[in-house]
Amino acid sequence: MLQISNLSFSYQNQPLLENLNLSLTGSDVVGIIGDNGIGKTTLLRLIAGELRPDNGSIKTRGEIGFLKQTQDDLERKSGGERTQIRLAELFRRNPEILLLDEPTNNLDHESKAWLLRNLHEYRGLVLVVSHDRDFIQKVANKIIYLHDNQAEIFLGNYTSFCEQQAQIQHEQLQDYEKMQQERRKLERQLKNASDRAHKSNRRNYNKISDESKLRYNGQRSAAQNSSGKVLRATQSRIAQIATIEKPVKRKTYSAEVSVNFLHNRKLLEVINLSKSYGQKKLFENLNFTIRTGERIRVCGRNGSGKSTLFQIILGKREADSGEIWIAPNIQIGYVSQDVTELDLDKSFLEQSEDFDKTEVFRAAATLDFSPQDLHEPMRKLSRGQLTKISILMLVLHPLDLVIIDELTNHIDIRARENIESALNQYPGAILMATHDEVFAQAIGAHRKVYLHTA
Repeated sequence: MLQISNLSFSYQNQPLLENLNLSLTGSDVVGIIGDNGIGKTTLLRLIAGELRPDNGSIKTRGEIGFLKQTQDDLERKSGGERTQIRLAELFRRNPEILLLDEPTNNLDHESKAWLLRNLHEYRGLVLVVSHDRDFIQKVANKIIYLHDNQAEIFLGNYTSFCEQQAQIQHEQLQDYEKMQQERRKLERQLKNASDRAHKSNRRNYNKISDESKLRYNGQRSAAQNSSGKVLRATQSRIAQIATIEKPVKRKTYSAEVSVNFLHNRKLLEVINLSKSYGQKKLFENLNFTIRTGERIRVCGRNGSGKSTLFQIILGKREADSGEIWIAPNIQIGYVSQDVTELDLDKSFLEQSEDFDKTEVFRAAATLDFSPQDLHEPMRKLSRGQLTKISILMLVLHPLDLVIIDELTNHIDIRARENIESALNQYPGAILMATHDEVFAQAIGAHRKVYLHTA
């Protein structure tokens, strides 16, 4: 059982959650979705008792199990292996309430299937923060949508939520267009009423046409009062309509292109590549090439060496044998799982001085960054926002080859869809590892390279 009443929480004097009211019981699996930085992880931490609300109360019954986004005490394991170890511990404990923060990050297909089976057998209350659309669709029977410091609850799965949201937005747009039509009509009425009032004020007393001065004054006063009332009422209604904002639909952003891929050529070749760690063989005699415009997905179980392969290609690790051939003068972009290349003590603008500021702000806005976000030291941003910062660095460069390692980890669904659109239009080559099937299909990563662990 979970009862949240009038809950409010602020971070650095900025309201994050305001007057939230939620009541959940039974064995529901509730998906929590919303944009990065909106307060999803914060809500879980409040429920777990790690944070104290500014106002309101949270009442729970029974033990709470909490899976956090990172498990740093298992450093020698891959990200997916660490997550599965922690999940197994939670299922063994069998708490009454299970809080899961991005549980499918880095999980391979088999591990994700294992998690789905365990959740279907679990009989407590589950609250899961996830941007994995396929996973949410399969497990959630309710959706909590966090936006504008508020929480809305929707019955049904993710598809049902999307349909309801589309209907809401359609109705909001229709209402907005009707209000704009009414506004134009009122503005015409306002002009006519203003013209009549002006004409009444200019009319002089005429002895011949007007029966008496008294009647003339009465008619003039009545006309002015009538026009004044119409003017005030019309102006008031126009002012009310002016406060109604048009529903915002975020624009997509296409990655910049380099002159290098105006023609088809071989960009990268992996030749008889092998790598082991101790007694564990990651891959042996691996061979593949990638050409302009191709999309290749590297597939394998957690710990099979996908990230290691990318590190070898980028020259950050050495292979045991084999070689990597890279075409001369090509530009390669890379986004890693851990976003370790960012200096968290500096703002994004301090680390992007080579770019045109207008272009930076335009691209950042498509990923829902405000100008203030770009001026803040990056350690103040959420984990998902840091991933989007890495993506922003990616799309600002002209690139021939993009290497992405679980790019969609931690980033919100709207951003995923925006990035999918950008990469789908990107004419360069993409080498990627992802467990997000929807993302892989969206950008056309149909060609696969398999890593088989020994």
